[in-house]
Amino acid sequence: MKMIAVASLPGKQSGAVWAEFVVVSSFVLISVFTLVPLVGKMIDTKQKVEQSSRYAGWERTVWFQRRPSYHPNRNLQKTNAQLQNEIHQRVFSEPDSVVHSRQHIDLNNIDYDPMQRFHNRNKSGRDRYDTLLVKKGEVSGKDSYVVLTQTDRAPPSRLANAGAGVINTLGSLGDFNVNKKGYYTGSVSVEIKEFDWFPEFNGVKPTFTAHTALLTDGWNAGGPSDVEARVTPFFPQDWINGPVTSSIQQFAGFFFTPLRPSSLEIGKVDSEPVPASRLTRYRP
Repeated sequence: MKMIAVASLPGKQSGAVWAEFVVVSSFVLISVFTLVPLVGKMIDTKQKVEQSSRYAGWERTVWFQRRPSYHPNRNLQKTNAQLQNEIHQRVFSEPDSVVHSRQHIDLNNIDYDPMQRFHNRNKSGRDRYDTLLVKKGEVSGKDSYVVLTQTDRAPPSRLANAGAGVINTLGSLGDFNVNKKGYYTGSVSVEIKEFDWFPEFNGVKPTFTAHTALLTDGWNAGGPSDVEARVTPFFPQDWINGPVTSSIQQFAGFFFTPLRPSSLEIGKVDSEPVPASRLTRYRP
């Protein structure tokens, strides 16, 4: 039998595991621990942009971008600048921030969500906690980061054009005022700052944008009286309602009480009818 000599392994390999741990920690773990918070902040920012876009879209169901000329009430509009301020205050502020009705005016007393701040090692002192977003303007001396664009126009379809023609024809017969616009398209976007302390991120500035398209009308923005004034001309009963009809009702009411003007209101429009059962005292 032929014998083959084999080199014996050393009895101890002390320090090998520690060397591997140092290598992995230096090149993998530290990078992961540093990037995970930043990635989480960017994911949170993207979700806030989506939420802001939906907020801006659905606000148009109750507020006009521009007040229609036929509306006597001037407090029916909310501009893009006002919506932009509200997005800062209600979406990008701290979760426990107080919500009030005058947040559309300016950006005073706003504390941004910690998820929109990071530790900038290139700055010192209190400034080292820098804002994650890129400044896009100022509102009353406060930095603005969100960019909102929104336009209002007529629906882009042949059916809508035909409907507008019918409305114009009816408008020539009476006081038929209908908003012919209401197709809102827009976007909300924010830009993330460049992380210049990472060579791999040089020149990289992620921009998150969310788009919306909504067909709506702030028909109830003027309140119940405005709704009634806009709906009443569409009913033929409104054409026969007047002093002559009231006199006829008064005469007929002597013989049949339900025909009196106080009982039979011709052409009456009620935008918020309440069932009679709801007018009684509630008894559980």
